[in-house]
Amino acid sequence: MITTKVLIQVNDTLTRIKNQKGIKILWAIESGSRAWDMHSPNSDYDVRFVFTHPRSEYLKLNHPEDNYVFSPDNPLLDNLNIDGDFAGWDIFKFFSLLEKSNGTAIEWLQSGIAYLDWYSAFLSPSNTYSKILNYIERGFNQKALFYHYLALAKNNFYKYCQDKELVRTKKYLYVARPLLACHYLLNQKDKAEQTLPPVSIERLLKMVPVEEHIYGTMTDLVARKRVGFEASEEPGIPELDLWAKTELESLSVLGVDLPVRKVETYWMDEIIRDELEKYPGTS
Repeated sequence: MITTKVLIQVNDTLTRIKNQKGIKILWAIESGSRAWDMHSPNSDYDVRFVFTHPRSEYLKLNHPEDNYVFSPDNPLLDNLNIDGDFAGWDIFKFFSLLEKSNGTAIEWLQSGIAYLDWYSAFLSPSNTYSKILNYIERGFNQKALFYHYLALAKNNFYKYCQDKELVRTKKYLYVARPLLACHYLLNQKDKAEQTLPPVSIERLLKMVPVEEHIYGTMTDLVARKRVGFEASEEPGIPELDLWAKTELESLSVLGVDLPVRKVETYWMDEIIRDELEKYPGTS
C-alpha cells in the first residue's frame, strides 16, 4: 500500500515534471518490488509513467525526447522525503516496446499501484490505459515475453548468485520471479486464450507448481525481505542454486516450441491519434 503522504509527494513531483518538460502524463504507476508484492519498509520507490509531447513537437525534423529519467539527486525530486526515482517513456517508445511484447512495458500495464487520478486513468472503461491493457491481453507474443523473462532470470543468477559465497537475499527472488513467469507461459501454450503472467511473486508461487522444499524456501525469502532483510548478505543457498541452474537449462529448450504471435498495431495508431488530438500544442 502507498500512504497518503507518499501519494501526495509523488503526485506533486509528477506535476512538477509535467510542467517543466511541457508534457502530458497519461498514467503513472509503481514498478519494482512494490508492484511485485515483495517490498520491505525501506524499499525504494520506482515511479514510472507514459507521456506525450504536444502534437506540434512531433511535426519537427528533430523529434522530442522519448524518455526521461530522474534520479534521486535531481532538483525536481527535492520535495520527496522518500528514496526513489522517476522514469517515463513517450507513447511512441512505449508502443514500439509493446509491439515487441517487451516484458517491462507490459508490467507497466499490470501494476496494482497507480498515481495521479486513479479513476480516470485506470478504472474508467473508456480510458487509454484500459484500452491498451485489453488489447495486449488479447494479443501478445508469448515467445518474446518468455525469452524476456528467461534472459532476466539468467542475468540475475549468473551475475549475483552462482558461485557466490555471499548473496543478497533479494537476488534469489529476482531470479525466481521471472523463472516462475516462464513456467506460467509454458503452462498456457496449448490453451485457446493465453493470459499474462501476474507480476506478484506470491501469486506466481500459488499458480505455478514447484517442489515443496523450493516453495518453502522462496516463501521464507519473501517473508524475510518484507521485514527488511533484502540488503543483507548471507551464504548462498545450494538448493536454490541447483534449482535455478536446472530451470535455466531446461527452459532454454522448452521455450523453442512456444508460438510466435504478431502484435497488431492498428489500435496503437488510433490511440496515438486520439491522444495527440487532445494535446495539439502550437501550430
